[in-house]
Amino acid sequence: MIQLFRFIYTRFKMSWILLWGSVVLLFPAIVIAGNASEHHHQVLAIPETGTYTGVCIDFGGEDGHVSRAAIEKFEKKAGKHPAVIAYEDSWGEQHFSEKTARAITEYGAVPLIFWSPWDKPYTTGRIPDKFNLYNILGGMWDDYIDQWAEAAKNFGNPLLISWGFEMNGDRFPWSVYYYGGGQNDFTQKASGYFGPELFKQAYRYVVNRVRAKGVHNIQWVFQVASDAYPSGRWNRYVVYYPGSKYVDWLGLSFDENSPNAAHGEAFYRMCKKPYDELRKLDPSKPVMIARWGTGIYPGAKNKSLWLQKAFADLKEHFPRIKMVVYRHERIKSKNAPNDNSRDGSSSEALKVYRQEMENPYWIGLPRYRTIK
Repeated sequence: MIQLFRFIYTRFKMSWILLWGSVVLLFPAIVIAGNASEHHHQVLAIPETGTYTGVCIDFGGEDGHVSRAAIEKFEKKAGKHPAVIAYEDSWGEQHFSEKTARAITEYGAVPLIFWSPWDKPYTTGRIPDKFNLYNILGGMWDDYIDQWAEAAKNFGNPLLISWGFEMNGDRFPWSVYYYGGGQNDFTQKASGYFGPELFKQAYRYVVNRVRAKGVHNIQWVFQVASDAYPSGRWNRYVVYYPGSKYVDWLGLSFDENSPNAAHGEAFYRMCKKPYDELRKLDPSKPVMIARWGTGIYPGAKNKSLWLQKAFADLKEHFPRIKMVVYRHERIKSKNAPNDNSRDGSSSEALKVYRQEMENPYWIGLPRYRTIK
């Protein structure tokens, strides 16, 4: 009897040990599986039909300009919740604008950040400063890029980042106009121009460094100005393109901001050529108009009619455009002293904007997809 008891006890003990051992062995796998779920991230989804709406609201180089009150005021005026809020995060601030990005996310929109390598004062028409492309590629600002990347990673929510936007003009210190422009770099390549090649290297360098920190909540925007300056074969979009593995969105800045030409040409004719050139860079990437609008000037033609036609053209002729970010700003510069692109710059223009936003084609709430 005692031997039988010992046999049963021994078998029970061994079964318990094996069971517990299995749990212990499985525990790391359970932990790993749990951690794996933490590596799933959300990014902005591309709508099959319709287009996201967004807005720039006089948010300049200092992120402190952004306010929830200004965003809500725009929504009330425009009659539509914007899916994207754009603002500038300049390198001169030397930090990731987490407070601003979080305010936008809590509002229910996705931040579109113009991450601009320049220093104060943030005024156009300036030559390269300490954040020039040579210093970036030379590693001078690696610590800042790394810190910014860690902060963006810890933020965790979806971000759209447009680095070095509108590089194909002469308005900003990172414009290739100041880096040799169309000077041949002697590589014998069709796209071998010194300035554009330098920009491509810098763009890749920044993206690679951010990604090396394990940042997965960013979608990168390659954003050009619709009108290149100066014109020429060396200043085509394809010459700047860093490659599809570095780009998630193809971006276009489209502003009819010349007092001499304001409202004088239909949106379709002005947008078709740059749109076609941009979308050919990659047949699968979505296109956004990252800044768009028109000013109102003395003697200009009807702004409300121009907007009405522009909205119709966007829906009918530009299916790859999946986001439009309206430039609700008043520009004060020597080139456009009277440029007021705000939707409320005239009561008629505001009426057209509000009526158009009632169309469900324009998407006011962001949609997301999950990636690993």
